[in-house]
Amino acid sequence: MRLLALTSLFLPMASAHALEIRNYSSSRHDRFETDENGTRPTPGAYYVSSRYSGLGYATDVNDPRQYTLVTPQHVLFAKHFAPSTGTNIRFLNATGEEFTRTTISTADVPNGLGGVADVIIVKLDAPLPADQGITPFPYLNLASESLYSNTVLTTFGHSHRAGRGLISWFSDFMEDGIDSTRTFTFIYDTDAGDQDDAYLVGGDSGSPSFALVNNRPALVGLHLAADITATTRINIDTFVPHYVDAINTLLAPEGYQLIPAYPDPVSLSAEIAIGQIRQGEPSTLQITVTNSSANTATNPRLNLVFPTEAIP
Repeated sequence: MRLLALTSLFLPMASAHALEIRNYSSSRHDRFETDENGTRPTPGAYYVSSRYSGLGYATDVNDPRQYTLVTPQHVLFAKHFAPSTGTNIRFLNATGEEFTRTTISTADVPNGLGGVADVIIVKLDAPLPADQGITPFPYLNLASESLYSNTVLTTFGHSHRAGRGLISWFSDFMEDGIDSTRTFTFIYDTDAGDQDDAYLVGGDSGSPSFALVNNRPALVGLHLAADITATTRINIDTFVPHYVDAINTLLAPEGYQLIPAYPDPVSLSAEIAIGQIRQGEPSTLQITVTNSSANTATNPRLNLVFPTEAIP
């Protein structure tokens, strides 16, 4: 069976095609609705579209790609469908407020075999504001690959739709100029299945698949390829958790790491040493954060709250 990279299926008239869903309904499957009040997450989407504020989309009308935010300033995407520098990506929070960022660089992710996997890190020109509802996605971190089997997925396509998938098996993919990449497969039965079952079409490359952990989407895959048999459509995603260590190595110099859906417990405490403070004069706070557990604390954030009358 020959597996076709989705770039070979991509058509210039991408808007005429879309992620295919068994019983497609715009109110159930579309991420956004637009009316005289603007664009905002569709309130009736079965997967709760407001949870996906970290899923950005290219603003060019001829560019259907969607990008998965994994740090405040980095998105993950498929290498074989990589964006050019200067691509504008828009994010919407739960109220429909827009935040646009521009791609400034990409980094290939090593596959551990002397090549690169079909996943890249794309850097944006400025961080996205978590305090305004644009939050990076964690990734699904389970103890072994076998535990991911039968995981229910919410899978997105270039058309801003989402449907359902179910992880079937894992394999290594290498074809059409793509280096060996660890992948998983989800199957669409053409005869019967769940009402939300989805399959990939041309242009869907790089869009993500998520699992749900404690009502929060956790990244599992990025679309890579598809194939068709007499009774099924075979959908293939790059298995992102397989490349976490390699991605973290590339992110570390910029002070970021991927966020695990199931983080190791840590015990943090903070102490603040305050010198003499005078009104209208500069002052210094020395803040010491201590981790007393054996596990490493990654992506720590510190929020300082001041009384209204004493905001510096």
